Amino acid sequence: MGSWKPMLPVEGRPMLFSVIDALLPMKLPITVVTGYRGDELSQIIKDVYPSVFTVHNPDFVKGMYSSVITGLSVCSASDDILITPADMPLLRSPHVAALLSRWKRSSADVIRPKRDGVPGHPVICSARVCAYALSHPNLGSMREAAAKFTCEAFASNDEAYYTDADTPNEYRRLNS
Repeated sequence: MGSWKPMLPVEGRPMLFSVIDALLPMKLPITVVTGYRGDELSQIIKDVYPSVFTVHNPDFVKGMYSSVITGLSVCSASDDILITPADMPLLRSPHVAALLSRWKRSSADVIRPKRDGVPGHPVICSARVCAYALSHPNLGSMREAAAKFTCEAFASNDEAYYTDADTPNEYRRLNS
């Protein structure tokens, strides 16, 4: 991106804050995995969201899966986990609540938004999937780890589940 992505503003607020704000009403413990400028980001989060825990991924240059593994390593082995990137600025509490409601009614090990075969976020994984991922830290992605388990699609056309900002053009579209 060429910029400090989690702090890039969308609708006047850092993208990361939008994601945290969507999760807070769910009364779930929230862990943010930091990477680049991790100490600085941790302090900002602590100042704005004192209840949010942060953990630094020293291997963040290896990609998202290394951050997922870092986050899972500080969670209880018996917990199911909701995973979402920090650059999902359209995500709101009702989106998370709908996914959690589906999770409670499902027997699948993984639930993920999908539209026309395209996966979105957040993803909810059972403790079994998380344990598998932790025991296979060299896999390429969480999708690879989840492939060994039952997965259920959460069908939705809502852009909030699919809109992120991985490139400058995607970021510009969010602010236009």
